[in-house]
Amino acid sequence: MPDEVTSHGMKEAAAGGEEHSRGKLLELLAKLDISLGTMNQHMEHMSEAERKRHQINQNIFPLSVEGIFVNSNATTDQPNILGPRTGWIWDIHSVIITGLGAAVSAGAVAGWVGAVVTGASTVTGTKWFNATSDAQFNWGKNQFVLQAGQRIILQGTSALVPTAGAQVGIFGMQIHSTYYGDYSL
Repeated sequence: MPDEVTSHGMKEAAAGGEEHSRGKLLELLAKLDISLGTMNQHMEHMSEAERKRHQINQNIFPLSVEGIFVNSNATTDQPNILGPRTGWIWDIHSVIITGLGAAVSAGAVAGWVGAVVTGASTVTGTKWFNATSDAQFNWGKNQFVLQAGQRIILQGTSALVPTAGAQVGIFGMQIHSTYYGDYSL
């Protein structure tokens, strides 16, 4: 590729003072400018709907909170981990609970939303799920939504084996609140 700009040519242009090397560097910069100009033209020619869809997609991310340990007769209340940050919304699609098999641990894990911890292990609010064995709970789009400031509080029963406990994973989508209306459609 004698006429193409190569990494060797770039190194030569950067290191050497020859006119030919400078020409190669200028050629590289010109091609870079053309490439950036082409990308800008593409963005300018996108329809308004395409531009909006592109912007929405940049503000929606998969949600995966895994490895939350729930111990015997304990409440796991971690607002920074089990709920969305300010400006974000969680659309939860699945909660998976493992470690409740009879050989490992007998007991239950409950998940509460809009709950208040009123004692060492007393939770009041709306119970969204309760598992007495390994389980996966599923919800459709917009069926289990948490706004900023809301969170899931997990509660283990006294029958959980203290050294085994249970593992909880939460999966879904994280949406910037500005784009939640578009996501919901």
